[in-house]
Amino acid sequence: MGLLLSAQLLSALFLLALSSSSKETPEERFDKFKLQHTYNQPGEFDYCKRCNSVIMGNKFTRPANIRDVRNVCREEGMHKEDNLYWSKKQFYVNRCIWTQNSVYPNCEYRSVTLHRHIILGTSMIKFNPIHFIYKAHFTN
Repeated sequence: MGLLLSAQLLSALFLLALSSSSKETPEERFDKFKLQHTYNQPGEFDYCKRCNSVIMGNKFTRPANIRDVRNVCREEGMHKEDNLYWSKKQFYVNRCIWTQNSVYPNCEYRSVTLHRHIILGTSMIKFNPIHFIYKAHFTN
């Protein structure tokens, strides 16, 4: 299995995300991760986000089971390097991209749902996900 993005680039992206939030505790980073990437409800943000990726429990509407996502950083993931863990199983990922003609609070998004492996940056203190890397994906 190959990757479209190199492991070095993935590590750099993870370290950049980690350094931008170094004042947050591991629990705060995990809470932020859950808010941003496991179920995106209207009203969570006071602006239109350019893009967001949400890990779903099924193809359409069900939120992801946070235990399943967290376990990617534990026994259900493959530790590759640094703090990166790759899921052994695939998840549905809903990629939402802001349509620039919409304005808060009436944000409009274009959405694509894919079934794919996920790559998570992980807190090495509690082994919880703190960063979701969307762009990298497995190839045959």
